[in-house]
Amino acid sequence: EYFQNSLARSETAKKYLASRGLDESTITHFGIGFANSDWTATKQYLLEKGFTEEETVEAGITFRSSKNQKVYDFYRNRIMFPIKDAWGNIIGFSGRTIVNDERKYINTSENIVFHKRQGFFNLNNFSTDFDHVIVCEGQMDVIAFSVGGIPNAVASLGTALTLAHAKILATIAKEVYLCFDGDNAGQSALAKAVAIFDQLGVKTKKMKTMRDCKDPDEVLKKHGNAGLMQMMNEATE
Repeated sequence: EYFQNSLARSETAKKYLASRGLDESTITHFGIGFANSDWTATKQYLLEKGFTEEETVEAGITFRSSKNQKVYDFYRNRIMFPIKDAWGNIIGFSGRTIVNDERKYINTSENIVFHKRQGFFNLNNFSTDFDHVIVCEGQMDVIAFSVGGIPNAVASLGTALTLAHAKILATIAKEVYLCFDGDNAGQSALAKAVAIFDQLGVKTKKMKTMRDCKDPDEVLKKHGNAGLMQMMNEATE
């Protein structure tokens, strides 16, 4: 709620999301928020709610400086994507910078409820009405499929797909589509993901973005839902 309220007060963050094609309904659906540039604002909010400093550190919302042992906000100047488990409980966050010279995404540190090697963005919205799951590299790719009317896209959280990830997906979907970036890093991650699913005896289909687009987000903007559907229909084993 704090991050969502911070977004409502930040014209810069709202303009950034608008530039990425996210409207109010999409922002609300995914619970997107914003962490402002203050070093202690989130911590102070939580202290006022009755949490202790140590609890905010354990939850990964703050960190303790090794230089002066003081506690500061972990997320600053970032678009905030809540990470939920399959039942819709928020277990962590992924923060995307709006400042180009900073690390693009940072995720909540491992803790008692958040395990990055098993977690997904958007798993809570998985629908059993469909047989497929689409594994993407990032949150904006997932959102592009959702906005384009194609359900069951998920993204691992800043880490390569693991065997634990694959086991979860293999139990909930019959068809696994892999949609990774076309650069060397993306293709290397794709090959590793295919090998992991092969271990489980699960066949995968590899999706390629259209030639004039670098990712599903751009496909949606240039070619609409039809472009994303074409990517699925042309996926190869």
